[in-house]
Amino acid sequence: MPYRITPAYESDLPRLWAIEQESFHNPWSNDMLQQEITKPQARFRVLRDAAEASPETSPALGFCLSWVVLDELHIHQVAVTPSLRRQGLGRLLLQDALNIAQKEQVVRLYLEVRASNQAALGLYQSFHFETVGVRRKYYQEPVEDAVVLVYETQAETSDGER
Repeated sequence: MPYRITPAYESDLPRLWAIEQESFHNPWSNDMLQQEITKPQARFRVLRDAAEASPETSPALGFCLSWVVLDELHIHQVAVTPSLRRQGLGRLLLQDALNIAQKEQVVRLYLEVRASNQAALGLYQSFHFETVGVRRKYYQEPVEDAVVLVYETQAETSDGER
């Protein structure tokens, strides 16, 4: 099935929150997700079935929430509904984040991932994200380290340096 990625809409919140709860040990609240829709630095992107006529009525199948801060993109959440995992949808969302980074002349992308999340680590490494550190006991319930990853883009600053 073909997919499209659009901004998040208020009408997406119930499904986004459900995906959030299904995907994370310590999910963000519905209110936190709602606030992200209107933050100017947020890039809240939703994966949808392209066969649906209207993005506003097409149900969310997954999402990527990131922030552009100066010349960096910080990826906070990437999630796909459990029944659709391992079908390349996370890859589509991550590619969309890289497209945003290129469009907005971002120099690097950052994210953290649970050390035990081998599927996510494999995905990020396939895009050439590199491990730059570990945050000890970063996650709660269960307590676990976070692996800090960075992706350096080809974007240049105004003075010609990367």
